[in-house]
Amino acid sequence: MELHTAFESAVASTAEIVRETPADRMEAPTPCTEWDVRGLVNHIVGTLWLAAGLFSDRPPRYPMAPGGQPAGDLAGTDPAAAYEEASAAATLAKATGQSTDLDGRLAAHVLGFATRALGTPESRAGRMAPPLSIAADAPLTSRLVAFLGRMP
Repeated sequence: MELHTAFESAVASTAEIVRETPADRMEAPTPCTEWDVRGLVNHIVGTLWLAAGLFSDRPPRYPMAPGGQPAGDLAGTDPAAAYEEASAAATLAKATGQSTDLDGRLAAHVLGFATRALGTPESRAGRMAPPLSIAADAPLTSRLVAFLGRMP
């Protein structure tokens, strides 16, 4: 899968999850134990602003450290609107009781990229938990989530 197509698929998939998240679930816990749903949405939106800066060779609109949180609440009162330029975070869906399954080709592509980009303890240090053990025949989305150090 071509990178731009994968990115668009991830954005569309996650946008649907954010749109369907009830306002009263924004403080719900997520598998990312350090963040509730609002924190996770803020992280995703902030990360997308980082990506937008990277893609346009400009400073990001909302600077933040990779893997961190923006200085303010980017989700605000309308997280779906804040997320219009957003990317995928399958763990958000789990926190709100929605399906976390990504398109198989997208999950395989992202898992391949993550394996190359985060394949060593040094590349993960301070940004990502170590991979979790999971069955080799688990669904691709579950294997991706486990590789990213989260419980599927």
